[in-house]
Amino acid sequence: MTVITEDSAFAILEHLLGILRDASNRHHRRYQAVLKNLLVDHELFTYLRPQVYEMFGHGKIPNWDQLKQFGGDINAEDRGVYLHIIRGTDGKDRLYVGQSTNMAVRIKKNHLNFRYRRDHKSFHYFAVEDSTWDTFVILATIPSPLKALSHGHDNASVALLLNVLEMWCALMLRTLQPAQAEQYLPPGEAVEESTWFPLNVASPIDHGDSTVQRMWSDTLIDSRDKLAVFYHISHVSSKYEDRYGANTGCFQEQSYRGTFLAGIIVGLSFGYFLATKFDRRYR
Repeated sequence: MTVITEDSAFAILEHLLGILRDASNRHHRRYQAVLKNLLVDHELFTYLRPQVYEMFGHGKIPNWDQLKQFGGDINAEDRGVYLHIIRGTDGKDRLYVGQSTNMAVRIKKNHLNFRYRRDHKSFHYFAVEDSTWDTFVILATIPSPLKALSHGHDNASVALLLNVLEMWCALMLRTLQPAQAEQYLPPGEAVEESTWFPLNVASPIDHGDSTVQRMWSDTLIDSRDKLAVFYHISHVSSKYEDRYGANTGCFQEQSYRGTFLAGIIVGLSFGYFLATKFDRRYR
């Protein structure tokens, strides 16, 4: 069970920063300038709202009264990290951690805008569309100026700090896929003991790095979350059809075969998804 205390939060942060400061780590070159000042450790820790310990100190989703009392102001145009709590139609809770330089705009004009979600497909938004209710919690805010950055607080430095802050929060709340989380959690920290399912599929510390080749959908196929497996199968089949469906001429037979196979995959995955729903309803 994921219980967040000040001690556990600081242990996860210190372990993460230790990995990023390791010269042998692939992220070291990108983050070394912003993390060279050891005061960053303490300052990052202070960015986390103390209400987070109150809400998640018991290893379960906060009740509605706690969310209203401690959730924070989503209308404030602050830079920082937020949490999206989503209750699925299957009764399961799913969590997503995100970042923004203007959280009010990101939440209201993007996440709460169905047209934006329609045009920017993701596993996160797929879960939103299959939900009964959702809400947001402000986890951390980055003030201005940033005292710990001796070389200044330019936009690039703020972006990297946001990445670290988001990664830290995602690790604490177990919103990363297990294969990713276990690479950055301290030894002995359980990966899959939370009472909710994770929605983050891309590593926050890779955000903004154009050299990273993302194979994020592959992390979902072995998930214990049936919705994640269904999304993975649907995503792969649609990409397969996009690749072969438009071919003509000598590749027309391959196009038909690709579309046919894609149809089979979608049909089987949809059948599997419906079967699990009816199984839950009538069991």
